[in-house]
Amino acid sequence: MGVGADVSLGTDWTVYGEASVGSTGPQALAGLSHEPEPGKRSYLGIRVLGETRDDFFTDSRAVSGLVLGTEQRINEALSVHAENNYGLFSDAGSTTALYGVNFKPDALWTGSGTYETGRIVDDFGSDFERHAISLALGYQDDGIEWSGRGEFRLEDSADGTRDRVTALLQSGV
Repeated sequence: MGVGADVSLGTDWTVYGEASVGSTGPQALAGLSHEPEPGKRSYLGIRVLGETRDDFFTDSRAVSGLVLGTEQRINEALSVHAENNYGLFSDAGSTTALYGVNFKPDALWTGSGTYETGRIVDDFGSDFERHAISLALGYQDDGIEWSGRGEFRLEDSADGTRDRVTALLQSGV
């Protein structure tokens, strides 16, 4: 359960915030965004997450700390985004970066590709490096919907205890 709000500070600036409580504990996000024109948005914020880890697939979680990102529409079919996180609080020293592209070549198809990289500092286990790539494709026409996504993730720790190769596939009709 959660709540969120956006407050406009004029034509280009917005202050936003959200807070929630769920199975992974309390979470909050607050920030400032600048959108000088539709499809051109940059933001700076702070994210605070609970200490509970998502162990379903990855035994990890997003980084609490400073969030800096941008979303840029190149044209009607293509947009790019980037986000960098610098860990604070219990995640001090962790850094992650995400770079991606979204495309919609026509009214029926959508696709995306994302690359994530970072160094996770863990006070309770070995620090590790992460590199991940994901690709997604979707189709929607007259009540027919299909989507598919794949992710390949490499994690490497200096002592080998957090080394992991993960491949995930998801599809829905």
